[in-house]
Amino acid sequence: MEQLYVLIHETIIEKQNGSHRVAAEIVAGMIRGSKYWTLEMENQDPRRMHRLIDFLCSLIKNNQTIESASNERFRWRLVQELRHFQWRIPLVWCAINNFAKELLDRPFEIVRENIANILSMSLSFDIILPNGRSTRHPNIDQFINTICERLHQAIVAYEKTPFVPVNVSNQVVEIDFETRKALNLMETVIQLHTYLFDWCQQPVKIATIRIFPYLCEIESIVAKHNFSEDILTISRMRVAMTYLHADLLKALIEQVEKVIKKRIHLLFPDDPSANNPDYIQLHNRLQS
Repeated sequence: MEQLYVLIHETIIEKQNGSHRVAAEIVAGMIRGSKYWTLEMENQDPRRMHRLIDFLCSLIKNNQTIESASNERFRWRLVQELRHFQWRIPLVWCAINNFAKELLDRPFEIVRENIANILSMSLSFDIILPNGRSTRHPNIDQFINTICERLHQAIVAYEKTPFVPVNVSNQVVEIDFETRKALNLMETVIQLHTYLFDWCQQPVKIATIRIFPYLCEIESIVAKHNFSEDILTISRMRVAMTYLHADLLKALIEQVEKVIKKRIHLLFPDDPSANNPDYIQLHNRLQS
């Protein structure tokens, strides 16, 4: 620092503006630079950007009781800018994950899409490193186990009061509130599962395989209500197209077999006979 003071003193006593500019650049470089980060990484250092991070964190929990869909959408879009800090803010990602996962059945579709996106970001840093597994970030297995339970509850709630659009005197019958929440949850989970493959370096884990039968089970519901059908197809295809280790591949095959057996049972509720040609044909098609 003494050498810096001498250098600055030598430059500022001169009257040339260029020397003053050099002194200013030296000081700025000392402030911006770091032995840990290069100048190109200055905006990704959470130690220097803590005020911005604190502001974005304050947007996670909104104290307004009434908020328009547009405002809520852009609020979550701002929070998504935290992705530039990547793995460097694990506590922030945990806070986002804990709060946003309770909002999967929000009434506004555009808001749910943003929530699904930022949840997938928060899970993208749960990876296996050469020296072990990252433990400070949200855990995908624990998260998806919770989602599987909520998805099962949503399917049960939907089956109790399934919604069938019927025109009565030119009026459309309103959908039940709990049924709507169940459909919202299903749609958001499909989007979340798809976004995982966009953000995560290691998206397929045991829990990702475990949710596969639920994605197959809601296929008929999605087709009936005409939402996210293409996204659901892409989401399941990404699991099959991903490189899987032997243990994950075995787990996926087991889940696919369960789906096949369940569909056969639904089509043939009575004890299916091996002599039934329809059963044999369907069984062979599903197995292929």
